[in-house]
Amino acid sequence: KLPVWLPTTSTLEMLFKHHLDIRAVPKKPLLRSLVEHTTVEEDKRKVAMLCSKEGGQEYMTKVRDSQMTLLELLAMIPSCMPPVTVLLEHLPRLNPRPYSLSSSPLATPNTISWVFTLVTEPRPGLATTWMSNLQAMTEEDSCEQVQVCNCMSAAWLA
Repeated sequence: KLPVWLPTTSTLEMLFKHHLDIRAVPKKPLLRSLVEHTTVEEDKRKVAMLCSKEGGQEYMTKVRDSQMTLLELLAMIPSCMPPVTVLLEHLPRLNPRPYSLSSSPLATPNTISWVFTLVTEPRPGLATTWMSNLQAMTEEDSCEQVQVCNCMSAAWLA
């Protein structure tokens, strides 16, 4: 069953780019679903062990503690070919990233600046990497669209 928060009409590109967190650590229910879409017995045993009670410590070490992503997991088990519906059902929502503006429209009316910490470990951050690569615009530049959510509290993240 698809999550209710997924848009009902969208392209796969939009879903994977804007709605699904493909860099999240895969949870055990996703691993259980991957077992049935793995064709090579050795790969199947690996995945089954990771999501079993007996493989709990191995899951913690190899997957959770190392912050393994779905792509890294699929590279580890090359015979696993899940249908897109399995990924849509199990991948978590890509949450908005809240940041603090550090500019004032009174002091610099045509400039926006914000504060963020560049995340590099265990892997580069999704939004902070993008923001750290932004260049200052000149008047000749066209404006790249950025979605801004104006909120007064963290309650909108729930």
